[in-house]
Amino acid sequence: MDSLSTALHNVGDSMTPTNDNDTTQRSTTVRVAVRVPDGGDGDLVADAERRLTHATGVRRATVEDLHGIEPKLSATRLTATATIDSRPSLPPPEIRSRLADVSGVDPLAGGGDGTSQTHGR
Repeated sequence: MDSLSTALHNVGDSMTPTNDNDTTQRSTTVRVAVRVPDGGDGDLVADAERRLTHATGVRRATVEDLHGIEPKLSATRLTATATIDSRPSLPPPEIRSRLADVSGVDPLAGGGDGTSQTHGR
């Protein structure tokens, strides 16, 4: 009997092990335009990924393909395909909606939008 089983056995049958760290997530691929203000840390991709994670329910964002960089007066606009890791209960349309709520983020049509997988870590 391992130590966890021994500990549970010693306290009785009423204790149920739980996992407060649910790591199941959904990965969704979206094409986005992200406005990165001047004065960031100099890494446009990292700044864009950080901005994408401001959407409610997004756990991680990874820019997979960079499609364009458009320098503007006070910011740079990146267009990219990104993989968004979120709670499994968020379907792709909801993820796109939450990304659109973030200042400086525009979900775009095309480019593999809505490709989605649910997996555990």
